[in-house]
Amino acid sequence: MPRYSWVKDDEHVEHFDSKEEMEAAKRKDSNEVAGCILAVVGFVGGGLISYALLKHFGLMEWPKWARFTWVATGAVSTAYVLARLAGLIKILVGLALLGGMVTWIVRLIWDNV
Repeated sequence: MPRYSWVKDDEHVEHFDSKEEMEAAKRKDSNEVAGCILAVVGFVGGGLISYALLKHFGLMEWPKWARFTWVATGAVSTAYVLARLAGLIKILVGLALLGGMVTWIVRLIWDNV
């Protein structure tokens, strides 16, 4: 029975019994990287949005511990949600890019015919 191997970016070698298992591991690794990137973006974005909401609704007179808790909770929860939805977000971004390309091609043909 053939064995399949894959060398990860950190030069760690993983061995698999089937090609399907190897492909699934590659997809999982790709989703983990996307999840980390989206977690950082979500942490910064969630913190900024939480702070902006505090300012917008005039809640800056809250005690410092309450404002800190509000911003930290917003940042952490947004990071968690985006990291968990990394696979879905990758698919949606890909579909949006594909839709944009198709729209651009159709519009190019439409304008020149």
